[in-house]
Amino acid sequence: MQKSPDQIGGSSTVGVRNVDNAKGAMLTIKNVLGGLYQITLSDEAWIDVIQNGAALSAIDFTGAAGCPGLRKSVRFQLEAGGFVLQLSSASVNGMLVAIRKVK
Repeated sequence: MQKSPDQIGGSSTVGVRNVDNAKGAMLTIKNVLGGLYQITLSDEAWIDVIQNGAALSAIDFTGAAGCPGLRKSVRFQLEAGGFVLQLSSASVNGMLVAIRKVK
């Protein structure tokens, strides 16, 4: 069942890119400690993080087209609390997402 952004806890579409036949998702993460976090995707997609109603700028990123399972990693400085993870312009129907605190 598909849900609208309002139904999954976020209503922001800041930074979402529109590409023909692309897929996307929004995930609400309710509680994290403040710090530097790395978000890693198994496949190609844009990563945007929304916290306190504003899009966060990436601190750092890496990408490797020839590395199966580890396509892209982006780091964000997060405040304690919740955030919305937006994935857009994905060319696959599903992918693995890892979120880890690095500092």
